[in-house]
Amino acid sequence: MNYVGRPCAAAPATGNKNQFDRELHSLITDIFGELTEEDKEFIKASAEAAKAKAQEAAKADATKAKAQEAAKTDAIKAKTQEAAKTDATKAKAQEAAKTDATKPKIEETAKGEKPGSTQPTVGTPTKPSTPAAGSSSSDGGETSGGNAPKPDSSPPKPDDSAPPKSGAPPSKN
Repeated sequence: MNYVGRPCAAAPATGNKNQFDRELHSLITDIFGELTEEDKEFIKASAEAAKAKAQEAAKADATKAKAQEAAKTDAIKAKTQEAAKTDATKAKAQEAAKTDATKPKIEETAKGEKPGSTQPTVGTPTKPSTPAAGSSSSDGGETSGGNAPKPDSSPPKPDDSAPPKSGAPPSKN
């Protein structure tokens, strides 16, 4: 019976790559004997096949990474286009709302009225609105509802259809 292994030493390993390779080669040859040329060629072919397989896997991984990057780029472009379409739709809706809001003003102006004002008919006095119960305010009795239009405080316009009055004061009947 023969001993196969490293020679006795104080350290478990040499720490030198060349020394390690020599000891490993010695161990393998002691166990299996010298390698034949066929065995050496087989080992070399196996190593080359493993290297080629690793290179193919690396190429496949690179191709897969490129495809994923392209898909990511396409997704970003699609989101950008979708956002642009949404923004354009919102802009059109806002423009349409602005146009719709200005149409009544234009029509009122075309009729000769001020936008947003209502003129009372001539000769018909307007009654001031009375505040609702429990909603009195300190601003002259007007309600603070916010949405109700304020009564026109200007004096009523004289009726143009009535004959002009002479300089005498009106008589009381």
